[in-house]
Amino acid sequence: MQLTGYADKFSVKPGETIKFYVSSRNPNYKAELVRVIHGDPNPKGPGFKTEPVSTDIDGEYTGYEQVLYGGSHVIVNDAASFNIENSFTITSWIYPTMPDSGKSQAIVTKLSKEGTKGYGFFINKRGELALWVGDGNTSDCITSGRKLRKSNWYFVAASFDQPSQTVKIYQKPMGWTQISERTISEKSIDFSRIQFTEDPLYIAASIDANGKHRKGFNGKIEQPTIYKEVLSIDDIDNLSMDAGQISEENIVASWDFSIGMSTQIATDIGPNGLNGKVVNLPLRAAIGHNWTGENYVAEKSPSEYGAIHFHEDDIDDAGWDTSITWDVPTDFRSGIYALKTISGEKNDHIPVFVRPHLGKPQSKIGFLLETNTYLAYGNEHVLDANEVMPTDLVPNWNQDINRDELDYLKENN
Repeated sequence: MQLTGYADKFSVKPGETIKFYVSSRNPNYKAELVRVIHGDPNPKGPGFKTEPVSTDIDGEYTGYEQVLYGGSHVIVNDAASFNIENSFTITSWIYPTMPDSGKSQAIVTKLSKEGTKGYGFFINKRGELALWVGDGNTSDCITSGRKLRKSNWYFVAASFDQPSQTVKIYQKPMGWTQISERTISEKSIDFSRIQFTEDPLYIAASIDANGKHRKGFNGKIEQPTIYKEVLSIDDIDNLSMDAGQISEENIVASWDFSIGMSTQIATDIGPNGLNGKVVNLPLRAAIGHNWTGENYVAEKSPSEYGAIHFHEDDIDDAGWDTSITWDVPTDFRSGIYALKTISGEKNDHIPVFVRPHLGKPQSKIGFLLETNTYLAYGNEHVLDANEVMPTDLVPNWNQDINRDELDYLKENN
């Protein structure tokens, strides 16, 4: 977008501070505070009306584009334990919800920004599992050759065997087809050592050239684990049946998402304590591959809620640079305001609500703003112009008013 922004708070009281974050493709923009008199642009009403309010933040500002990096994931700081140059195996339970999206989706990756070092376990653009490895000069990749089904649990594994210079991929779905659809692919590669990188490890994402995340995963991931050895097929089969156990000394890291489900910490139960940070608010306490259907409260049976549901468009904080900081005067009038930004022919309004001081009435009329509820009414554009809310569900629903609004939206959207 050419001009957009947001604030760090929904509302402030006089005497408090609020920050605004603005992205502008033009090198400069103007900003001013306005009081919102009427915010609905529908021409059948008063229309969009504001009035300027003089403040010390009015003026011209330097503009530049700030990029929005969406996508939930886990990031783990670099550690010497991750620098696997020889043999390794990565295992995980996955539940892909968009394997046919035509995009690469990362499961576990430890790659360099330059894209020449490290290792990465993905779903490729064809919806197949893929393992990528690089030695700093050359790289190679193996795929399963079998597309993953949407919304199905799989136990997956990928390994690199340094002595034999081979890479291998394993996938096994849960359900009645698991035996016939178990897939094992193997390939020889031309180099014997993986070059490590000091860049972070990601779960459900990969690193880009700018050190940001990309290739977000859509679906659930449970118990991703890295081993510093090549597991046998028998070992992997046992793990897929929750029957196997690998010696702790051969584990690099194993993240148990059932621990700390109300936090933004991904806990490593392996010997190295390589905890990760959960970014962009994915859904935690998601039911795992072993959910029996008998427990509907995660705290009562956390082992059945050991998955995280990631989405490539999740976001909680854009993390932009602060553009404007406003210290609200102590005698400022309460009400609904907006920071109006103007650049060329474009303008944007960033809403801010100024609450009154507590202790005594300041107006004859009180207005209760339900912070989250009012956002819901911004979804009226998704209504089908031919649908009307059934009166048996909402007895007081005015169908004539609804049709009138929908006709307007159909004509003007």
